[in-house]
Amino acid sequence: MKETVRTVHVNQRPYKITVSSEKEELILNKSVQLVNTEIETFLKNVKGRDRHDMLAMASLDIAARYINLEEERSFISGELNQRLEVLDKLLDENL
Repeated sequence: MKETVRTVHVNQRPYKITVSSEKEELILNKSVQLVNTEIETFLKNVKGRDRHDMLAMASLDIAARYINLEEERSFISGELNQRLEVLDKLLDENL
């Protein structure tokens, strides 16, 4: 797939974005859907704010979840590496 320009709508505004693969386009579409869903959720649950505030709140919520997942992944990866090193030493000692 060659680079193509797609228009996506985030918070009811159009944005032109260049994508270079079908996978990238799929990720983009899922991202747009996630952001818009989060905005709508905040609009239902938080009264007296405008859509711009909801975009900021949705962005912060998504970023916080992303950072949390990255920290968990890093911890799990580190823990896994430690356990693999122990297993490797045990194998070396017993073979």
